[in-house]
Amino acid sequence: EDAASMLNQIFMHIFRNSMDHGIESKEDRVKAGKSAEGKINIDVALRRDSLLIRYWDDGRGLNLKRIKQKALQNQLIKDDNSSDVEEIANCIFHSGFSSAEKVTEISGRGVGMDAVKRFVEDQQGVVAIKLSKNAADADFLPFEMHIRLPADLAVTNIDTYDAA
Repeated sequence: EDAASMLNQIFMHIFRNSMDHGIESKEDRVKAGKSAEGKINIDVALRRDSLLIRYWDDGRGLNLKRIKQKALQNQLIKDDNSSDVEEIANCIFHSGFSSAEKVTEISGRGVGMDAVKRFVEDQQGVVAIKLSKNAADADFLPFEMHIRLPADLAVTNIDTYDAA
């Protein structure tokens, strides 16, 4: 699999996740004082031997209570008193994990963020959730997804064009 195809797979899952779980309906966004349209941000940088990708949206964030409840059911965390919000947030990368209330064509199938992790790790990369603030009692918590990949994935088949 080439780098472009692998990156396409990663972003397909991340965009779907934002659309199905993060970005609220137009009505809910307006009620919350946000613009009616959601915004997805991607920041890409090439540093030494790494391609760094930072991804975030302006949606409601991670539903930590729901993720914690599902993580307890699936025995991904040890007990209900776990307050390590980063540990809870990163449960979304476990195979088969879904916090969706119902199965749709886009989500609830337990395939998504675990696929992102697998694609990234297959390329000797790292993916992690970085929480915007540390508030264990918040229902929803804004976050960024940080992906680090080998720099050689950033440069593939550069075509040269005749300037004339």
